[in-house]
Amino acid sequence: MALINKDFYTVAEVALLHDANEKSVRRWVKAGLLPAEIYRRMLWIDKKEAEAFKKPKRGRKS
Repeated sequence: MALINKDFYTVAEVALLHDANEKSVRRWVKAGLLPAEIYRRMLWIDKKEAEAFKKPKRGRKS
């Protein structure tokens, strides 16, 4: 299962893409909002999924 290629982004790359913090990207993955794969102890996010992802609105749920 070689995920390390041009079809995947790292957490840092997704954070740059969405002008967000890496911690936020990890939260999105943990919440199930952004699918990711773990390979060699790193999260890898499919480029198509990352580019289609809509950043959640800021603020807390009421």
